[in-house]
Amino acid sequence: STITAMASREVADSDGDVKVDLEVIGDGELSAASITIAAGEMMGTATVTATEDDDYEDETVTVVATGAGSATLTIMVADNDEMPEPTNVITAKSSDEIYPMLMAAGLAGDDAMFNPGMMAELDASMMFDVMEGYSASFAAESDAMNVASTSTSGGMVTVTAGEAGMAHVTITATATMASGVMPGQPATNVATVMFPVNVVNTPLAITVSTDPMDMVEEGGMITVTATANRDVLADDGDVEVMLTITGAVEMNEMTIAIAAGSSGTAMVQVLDDMEVAPLADITIVATGSGIATPQTFTISVTENDSPRTFTLSAPDDMMNLVEGGDGVELTVTADPAVSEDTEVMIMVDRSASTAGADDFTAAAVMISAGETSGTTMLMATEDDMPDSGHGSPEMLVVFAMADNTQSNTVSFYIWDMAVPALPVIAQLLLAAFLAVGGYRRYLRR
Repeated sequence: STITAMASREVADSDGDVKVDLEVIGDGELSAASITIAAGEMMGTATVTATEDDDYEDETVTVVATGAGSATLTIMVADNDEMPEPTNVITAKSSDEIYPMLMAAGLAGDDAMFNPGMMAELDASMMFDVMEGYSASFAAESDAMNVASTSTSGGMVTVTAGEAGMAHVTITATATMASGVMPGQPATNVATVMFPVNVVNTPLAITVSTDPMDMVEEGGMITVTATANRDVLADDGDVEVMLTITGAVEMNEMTIAIAAGSSGTAMVQVLDDMEVAPLADITIVATGSGIATPQTFTISVTENDSPRTFTLSAPDDMMNLVEGGDGVELTVTADPAVSEDTEVMIMVDRSASTAGADDFTAAAVMISAGETSGTTMLMATEDDMPDSGHGSPEMLVVFAMADNTQSNTVSFYIWDMAVPALPVIAQLLLAAFLAVGGYRRYLRR
């Protein structure tokens, strides 16, 4: 541009040198530091040239004139540089770079188990490259109910799993220009990252417990509880735990069904096994849904049974037997009742009998399981030999024996067939006589 200094009239010799000093402010260059108007002239000129810069915008150059005349001139300078194309000031990193981040958060990989209710945290700031001079903010959202919620705090994104299924999470990063950024770039720029989220149900697992672990026979109930590690869902189908129970219990097989919720129970009634033993354990084996390996429990049960006793009895008016004659019915009574079929033997008390095992017959008494008594017939055997030349009877003393337990004794008189039967009164007198030892004294005579 040309700068002209003009006088109000021709400069005379007497005016001397008429000079205007120049100063440039901005990116400009003067052809001379001043303008001189020679004598006889009315004006003088100088030029200002805009210098080259790296800016991409128009600007101004100011020229200040002082001396013979003063003025301030503002010159507009048009930029001749081409404005650069705007760039993406924020870009998402590649999937190869993002995948390890998802694995670390438990959202990707063969072993990933993102279950309902679980939360995963991601550092979103590590997923984007941001140009210097820009700052980024982040937001997250999902496209399905399988992700219950997303939230952000600074650069951290939290993803909460909803119901089982596939969803996608989108993280949006917005870059905002800071001060001093090169002209031509956008004030804001947006980039996104999208990744899949597979929400899967936790594998169903059932834990079985029993309470109490020890009790007294007939002491009540054992509570068996089957607890799931999560709520049972419709997709799980019928969840049943089968119990196989051995021991003195009311039922040997039971089923715990967990139709909804997270647990179920069964009550095992402990019975009296009618046996006398130090301990009678109950074993419970649990199998079924959600139980990879059978779970076995042993409950110690303390016996409260008293030792079983056996009582042998016969009708009071049948204490005299005749060889080969009618027999007498013996009754064996057990207390308490036997728990299984029990055979009771009728045996001779050799220390108190003069008769031997060959002098009578008596079948074993059978007491059925759950019963308390049984009977048999005892008969005197005909040996065709007089046992005494004086018509006196033999003494037979018997007892019952079962489970190594001996009963009381019962005594009978066995008469020879060859000896005429005495009148009843005589028999009674003889029995009384024998009871006080007369029989032994009589034999010694």
